[in-house]
Amino acid sequence: MDPDAIPLRFLPWLAWHLGVETWKDYWPEQVKRARVKAAIRIARKKGTAAAVREVCASFGANVAMREWFEKTPKGRPGTFEILMTVGARDGIPATAEYVADIIAEVDRAKRGTAHYTFTQGFSATGAQRIGAAVRAAVYRRLSLTDI
Repeated sequence: MDPDAIPLRFLPWLAWHLGVETWKDYWPEQVKRARVKAAIRIARKKGTAAAVREVCASFGANVAMREWFEKTPKGRPGTFEILMTVGARDGIPATAEYVADIIAEVDRAKRGTAHYTFTQGFSATGAQRIGAAVRAAVYRRLSLTDI
């Protein structure tokens, strides 16, 4: 079944069938559909860094992850860091509850023995306008001298 083609009212049933562990009614429709699309990929990779990245992406978050062996100097074995930015969804900024849902799903997708440090970034979009004006002018200097 195609998560993009199924009516929204049947989407929770498809999510349940595919093993999506958490479902919130307040999530936007595109997040619900993305969670259903990613369910099988996440289940196959569960316990890996790729699963954590996939979970964050399904919520519309950008994530930068560093595992202990990628740090200089090397970190404590079995640990990793997450820097996650969640932009506004449909013009509404991400709430603390929404971010907590993402963290809970990261906890489900990560390896059970791994511990992590979470840092939340902020992303915003906007427009910057730069204007300039040009005015043509002629400047002449007239000098008169007595003879």
